[in-house]
Amino acid sequence: MKGKILLDSSRVTQGEYNTIFWRGFHRNDRQALCKHLIAKQPNRPMGQAFDIQDVLNIARAVFLGDDDFISQEPPPQRDNIDCT
Repeated sequence: MKGKILLDSSRVTQGEYNTIFWRGFHRNDRQALCKHLIAKQPNRPMGQAFDIQDVLNIARAVFLGDDDFISQEPPPQRDNIDCT
């Protein structure tokens, strides 16, 4: 992902990275996601972008129609699984 390269090289901040990702969604999609993201983080300061991973998790749940997915923990990343 090109954005990750910019983030890793400090050419953009985490907030800029999150904002650019969020603005990549169509306005109608952002409205559909926003209510779920606010419910998950009701004390988030106004104007602060949602974390990219939170947006991805909610987007999967909303757009795949899996309402139960919203309340579940995300699956562990492949490289974080202890296989011993």
